[in-house]
Amino acid sequence: MQETKAALDKILNVRLSAAQSNNVPKQSSDSKYIKYKPSQQSAAFNSGAKERIIRMVEMPVDPLELRKFRLKEQLQY
Repeated sequence: MQETKAALDKILNVRLSAAQSNNVPKQSSDSKYIKYKPSQQSAAFNSGAKERIIRMVEMPVDPLELRKFRLKEQLQY
């Protein structure tokens, strides 16, 4: 029981220390600007704009977020 608690505390401390504000990696300033023309070109859509410019940046990783993909173990018979 104590070994399990110690293992869980270790995992929790690693994740919480990564979540502290001084340990969070800073966002890179590598942003890309993309210009495109929307498919619907009327005044009702897109405020009548002929072109749009969007800024693409890398999304920061949350250390406490759960895994997005579940790993399945292969069963051996």
